[in-house]
Amino acid sequence: MNDVFKVDDVQVLFKTWCSVGYLEEIGAHCTGTMHAHQQTDQFFFVAEGHVAVTINGTCTSLCSGQGILIPAGAPHKLDNLADTPSTLLCVNTKAARISTTGTDEKQPPGSVTARTS
Repeated sequence: MNDVFKVDDVQVLFKTWCSVGYLEEIGAHCTGTMHAHQQTDQFFFVAEGHVAVTINGTCTSLCSGQGILIPAGAPHKLDNLADTPSTLLCVNTKAARISTTGTDEKQPPGSVTARTS
């Protein structure tokens, strides 16, 4: 793991060969635009605030302490529902799919494979 550094004025918390983590602040009542990342899964953890995350047309409301995974290829957007800025921990990883047997699977973008214990 590397020290904290900045890329395009974004403070990067960690970077490995397959992931990067950073904090993102979304202004009060800001609305995002629908987009997708074909090669990258994203995980958002709400550190402070209240956001709505729309993934594949389904909207989920998240408050402080909650998180959500957005699989590669899934159209998504984030909207801040709070009267104050919301802060999110964002982790982007190379898209990886793990089967229940522990072997990698090739799947279409936007699909999710659950792993059971």
